[in-house]
Amino acid sequence: MGRGARRNSGPALPKVERVEISDKNVKLRIAAAVIFLIIGAAAIAYGFAQTFAVEKGWQEITAEVEGVSCSDEFTLVYDIGTSGNSARAERRSLMNLWSTATADAAKIFDPETQYGDLGNLASLNLHPNETVELEPALYEALELIESYGDR
Repeated sequence: MGRGARRNSGPALPKVERVEISDKNVKLRIAAAVIFLIIGAAAIAYGFAQTFAVEKGWQEITAEVEGVSCSDEFTLVYDIGTSGNSARAERRSLMNLWSTATADAAKIFDPETQYGDLGNLASLNLHPNETVELEPALYEALELIESYGDR
């Protein structure tokens, strides 16, 4: 195609007509627009609330732990909503407690790795015939095993 050639782009577009908007009922239109905006905002807020709501009843509590944890080996199922607090706050609190408990338990009962001054199972294994200060949870677990006479 040369410089002066025109490309056929299909049928010609119709001419646009100007439409005048009436100045009647301006206050009514503004009021209707405000009412619809309020209804729309309320619907969106309700949708978000329902999406992120925590229901009451028996639920599995998961741990949010990065690093060493035994959360994959245990399952905590708890009846949410019986404390009188909001279900969301109760679930968040339980998740924090469960995360801390599973991380601490993994370190205390780890037979191979010492974690600083923590008196864990590895400390006991690496210091035979020596006095070792143990974490209370580990000591109680070993006492329980001893009380049953089974190692």
